[in-house]
Order: sequence, then structure tokens, then C-alpha cells
Amino acid sequence: MNRVLSGSPRAELRRYAADVKSRFRSYEELKTDFEAINAQFKTDHELISEILVELKKKDIDESRMLVLLEDLDYLLHQVDNGRKFAEDGGLNFLSTLLRNSQPKIKQAVLSTISAVVQGNTLAKMVALQNGTLDTIHSLLDEAAEQNMTNADTLKLIQRGVGTLGALLRDFPVAQRYFFGNQTGLSHLSPPGLILLSRLFNLLQTPHQTELSVDSRVRILTLLSDIARERSSAKERSLDPNDTVGQRLWALYSSYPFESDLISTGWCSRLRRSLLTDMHFSTDTTLAQVNHDRREKLLQSLLYLHPMCERVLFAQNTTDERSVMLDLMRMEEEYTNMLSNPVSSSSFSGEPRSASSDAPVISEDEEEEELDALAKDLRHLITVLLELRRNASQYDTRRDAAEL
Repeated sequence: MNRVLSGSPRAELRRYAADVKSRFRSYEELKTDFEAINAQFKTDHELISEILVELKKKDIDESRMLVLLEDLDYLLHQVDNGRKFAEDGGLNFLSTLLRNSQPKIKQAVLSTISAVVQGNTLAKMVALQNGTLDTIHSLLDEAAEQNMTNADTLKLIQRGVGTLGALLRDFPVAQRYFFGNQTGLSHLSPPGLILLSRLFNLLQTPHQTELSVDSRVRILTLLSDIARERSSAKERSLDPNDTVGQRLWALYSSYPFESDLISTGWCSRLRRSLLTDMHFSTDTTLAQVNHDRREKLLQSLLYLHPMCERVLFAQNTTDERSVMLDLMRMEEEYTNMLSNPVSSSSFSGEPRSASSDAPVISEDEEEEELDALAKDLRHLITVLLELRRNASQYDTRRDAAEL
């Protein structure tokens, strides 16, 4: 039914307009309110500046400093913020904080430096030029010299290696500076590969922990990622029309990473880690397998395999196990997992976090994740076994004693 208007239509419209006006504010009122709201907001750069001012206070306590560093870490993940922070000398200030005596402060600072340089070429250049890389090198060298494996030291090494990786990956100039010193290309002492060797050896303690194993895997992952970068750059340089690729390979090839890797014993360390850190066992009473760690180690094997084949698959070693046999067993393990879903619970990896922030997934979704993981790992193992069967193209005339 149509609405019946009381009085004249014009009067009704006036009343309607007055009603609307009473329920909504005018443009000028809205403008005033928005200006007041905007005055309360601060830009990221303003927040970062305020955090730095407070961090520089002499009376700041550890708990407050950790909160501020966490906030800074969050803000600096934004590439533009990280670039501006590096240009304004922020990395210099963070380097001074690494001299703090509190282990948790050092760990938080390393995490913040990672946030600045991760995927940020300009920030990486600043970190190389202003000595941030040297400071991280010195910090890790000090940890290796102390020869201690308490929880704080292990966490520091773990964070330090992570920060080192964020700075070195996809940055051949920094890689040359860090690794190339083996041939006199920089003044870092000890050379990068020697430093990582000392850390790796320190982490091989009689009483293994998740931290020590994770840190070893991080080191191997970093080295294999760099080997992959170099291989990709070399392949790209073969295109005569790709001048950028040729210049990139010229940077990578300016230091002998592969031969230095072999001469400093990394093939043997990789082999040892493959046989111990993947925690493969037919004994079902042992702890569940960490499939993520397995995948990282298998990826390391894939990219370091060409230069380490003889050591990795040597049969005349003192230990009774072999990498080849482990790979074959794992291939069978994941094949069985895919063909027998009922038994997949025994391959479920690490227990899921009980954190309220963790997403809740159904059993069907978890089963799909496990199937996808098993397929990926089985494929990776198959590729590695095929590489072994076809034999490497790397020059195996080198005396095994040299490796």
C-alpha cells in the first residue's frame, strides 16, 4: 500500500529532510572529526624514530628493550622502512647493541637486522659497507671460541646464522667478501667457511638438542642455497644474449666457492649430518620424524651432490650406514605411507602447536597435507637416487684423502 502523506507533499518532504539531517552529520562536521583522528595517527617512520630514541636511553631495562626491538622488527619487515632505516644509519646503531651483555638482547637484535636486510638489496649494501657483516662474523667467532653449548649460546648461533643467510643470499658481492677471503679477497679472519666449520663442529655435542641440530641444518641450507645460486648464474651466463647474466656470473666466479667448500671438509660434514640429523630409524618406538628437517637436508644433498659425490656415497668408511641405503629406505617409507593411509599417523612429523593462534584443521585436511609432503619427499629422493645411478659429471679424479 502506498504511504499516505499528511499535509502537503512539500511539508512532508521538509520533515523528511529534517529527519535525515538530524541522523547524519554535515560535511564540515565530518571533516573536523577526520582531521582530529588523523592527528592521532603516526607514520611508520615516526614510530621507528620514537623507538630509536627510547632504545638509546641509558636507563632502559632489558624487558622494555626487548619489547621495543620486537616492535622495530615488525616495522622493518616493510622494504621501504628497512631501506630508509639503513640509509639513516639504523644498522650502525643495531651493531652497537650487539655488544650488549644480555644474550636475549643480542638474539633480538640479530632478528631485527634480518628484518632490515631480508630481500632488501640496498639495505644489504649498507650492511656490507658499514661493517655490519663484520660485526656478525665477530659475534659468531666469539661464540665458537667460547666452546660452550648452553641454550643461550645455541640460540645465538641459530639467530646469527639466520641473519648471515639473510645478508648473503642473492648478494654475490657479500658472498665474495665472506667466503672469498680463503684466497685473500678480504680481511675477515677466520675465513667464512672456516668459521662455519668451527660452529658446525661445536654443535656436534654428545647431548644433542633441537637447537643444535636445527643450527647445523641451517648452516648446510645456507651453503647449498649459495651453491644453487651459483649454478643458476652459471647456466644463465651461457646465453650469449644475456649480458646481465654474464655480469652476474662474473661476480660469482670471482672466488672458488666449490673448491674451497671441498677443501674445508664440508662434504664429510654433509654426509655425517645426512646419517644422523634426519633421524631415520626402523624402530617405531623412537620420536616422530621431523619431515621438514629431512626435506631441508635432502635439498642440501641435491645442490651439493655434484661436488661431494665421492664422499657422500663412499662405501669404505668406518660407519656401517650409507647415504644410498638411507635414501632407498626412505623412498620405500614414503611409498608405503602413500599406499597405506591408515599408517600415516606414524609419519605425522612433529606435534602440532597447541597455540590458540595455530589454525585448526580437520583430519581430512591434515591427511592431504601429509600426502602432499610424502609425495614431495619421495620425488626428491627419487631424483637423488637417479642422480647417483647416472653418476655425477663432477671431476671425481680428486684424491679422496683431499676431501
